[in-house]
Amino acid sequence: MTFILLAFYLVSVAHTARANVAEVMHYWISPSEASAFSVFSDAFQIQGGTWVESAFEGSRALTDAAYARIADGFPPTVMQWLLSPELSDLIDAGVVRPLSDLVDTDALSRIDPRVLDLVTFNDRVAGVPVGLHGENWAFYNAEIMERFGFEPPSNWTMFFEQMEHIAETGTGTVAIGEAYWNRLHVFKTMLVSEGGAELTQAMIKGRVPETMVDPLESALAHFIRFRDLFATSGVRSSAWNDATAAVMEGAATVQIMGDWAKGEFIVAGRTPGEDFICALAPGTEGRYIIVIDTFVFPNTSLPEDRETQQTLLEIMLTPQLQSEFSRRKGAIPVVNDVLPNDLDTCGQLGYATFQDEAGLVHTFSQGSTPALVRIFEDIINRQIMDLLKT
Repeated sequence: MTFILLAFYLVSVAHTARANVAEVMHYWISPSEASAFSVFSDAFQIQGGTWVESAFEGSRALTDAAYARIADGFPPTVMQWLLSPELSDLIDAGVVRPLSDLVDTDALSRIDPRVLDLVTFNDRVAGVPVGLHGENWAFYNAEIMERFGFEPPSNWTMFFEQMEHIAETGTGTVAIGEAYWNRLHVFKTMLVSEGGAELTQAMIKGRVPETMVDPLESALAHFIRFRDLFATSGVRSSAWNDATAAVMEGAATVQIMGDWAKGEFIVAGRTPGEDFICALAPGTEGRYIIVIDTFVFPNTSLPEDRETQQTLLEIMLTPQLQSEFSRRKGAIPVVNDVLPNDLDTCGQLGYATFQDEAGLVHTFSQGSTPALVRIFEDIINRQIMDLLKT
């Protein structure tokens, strides 16, 4: 066999091997995330496809690996990506396909128009949204709160009064993971509670107006008090889902975390309102810090890969699968044809809050470029880490 024929044969075999194969890169490694993602992988495999996935510890590790794959000319079929204006640049560069470039985009009509707007940049839908999350949640151990006769507090002052009372009995109060973003997450929630979207955006831009100085000082004061509470009665955990487990098991009373933490309770068989209490974080009632789980499709010239991408799009937006995925993940479905009554009590509260556009706050990564967000997070994180070590 000549070299040319051999090369042609190997390419043909490679293309055949990739037919109906979904190679997926993502950073969902907790039990609830894996369980939720299996809803899509199982559906794809039931249709006769082959699912191959690579999981990474965090979005930065995935991004580095994905860029390397793309640069080498071997992009995955689909990859998880932080939603940001950067996606428009990736489309311009031909790295990522806009969803309108797929063979059939009828599935897009099922996406909630507000969600669709959030994943659209320069009139192009940059990625498929699979779940709508709220970052500003608090999850309480129901038995501990009932034992002390406490309801979820409506502000941070009440929160600290309750937790300090609980701490006096030797009971663990707040649980938090060691990763920097866990601490940053608490501080961001406090920023929103004190200054809403205006203060959050001012912090990202690095220009805090005089009218926002007092709210910023209040947020910092809350975080210092949180630091003191954590130092005396908190439960340090290696990861965010370990902190969730600490609340679940009664070692801690509360975790301030996005509603993906609810997924850990659900996968463990716990019932909202009975085993745990979900509430919007103190001072954030009526506000919702939005984050959207997004997957993008790298550009490819292989017809079989393009067909697989279309299949994945349709699977990810199927109403029944959206409902089950959201239940396991702790999210709100992104499609219109899942009724609020189909959601649990936590999901219904999140859905109702999401309806008021005046209270919606974009998470940092969706409001700026990744580079600016990383600089902001690194600066704030250094200050937060110093506070926690004091």
